[in-house]
Amino acid sequence: AKAQAALMEMQQKGELAQLQADMNEQDNLTKRMEADIKAWEANPPAGAPKLLIVSTGEVDANKAHGFTSTVVLDSGFNVGRSFGASGTPSAVLVTKDGKIGSSVAVGAPGVLGILRNEAPAPQPSNGGGEPAAAKQGSAAPVVRLPDINGGMFDLAEKRGERNVILFWNPGCGFCKRMTDDIKNWEADKPVGAPNLVLVSTGSVDENRAMGIASTMLLDSNFSVGSQFGANGTPSAVLVDENGKVASDLAVGGPSVMALLRP
Repeated sequence: AKAQAALMEMQQKGELAQLQADMNEQDNLTKRMEADIKAWEANPPAGAPKLLIVSTGEVDANKAHGFTSTVVLDSGFNVGRSFGASGTPSAVLVTKDGKIGSSVAVGAPGVLGILRNEAPAPQPSNGGGEPAAAKQGSAAPVVRLPDINGGMFDLAEKRGERNVILFWNPGCGFCKRMTDDIKNWEADKPVGAPNLVLVSTGSVDENRAMGIASTMLLDSNFSVGSQFGANGTPSAVLVDENGKVASDLAVGGPSVMALLRP
């Protein structure tokens, strides 16, 4: 309720960049973005929106970051989900008249782009510009990306196998919280379960440090996720043995783990 009230109050004062964040996390990715936000706060571009940070962290953890922008707490991530965000960091622009002024930006570059007046345009809802995201029953988009071991993965070469494509961010608190579940699944993979392929932002070292045995691919721009309709992490989709999308997009740890069952 407090998060929604703060949002409404700031909407009345001008355009607003609403950032969904998990400020409990102290990984390198979060720290780098923290420095960028503070630099922006110290010298925002002319006409830049105001910043409202909606965080799942604790009061003391948020205060410790030293942001001057408004920070509100939403432990259940309810506000984020209502805007279509499924992970952190992600952000959306809200205009002076209370309308959505951008698509949901995922990851530090997209979030900072909104703050620098480079907000991505709202996504067309019915083919009015960009291609529609792949739907259940349609052919899966091309997934051809480097893995963290220097090889190249091509989903087209995996015909005859079922694969869960998991969109991942090593700096995402929600991803970290489900890492143990993934490791337990890998250690005792059920008979008939699909393969797991993680499509991740972040560096090679950040991803290796998570200790996940499944295939990990690097997609720093989150371009593959967007083609599958994902706008945050963790989220996943099942691709069947014929190369077709075989599920709706699963968002959040429990839904992702459900896809990994036989």
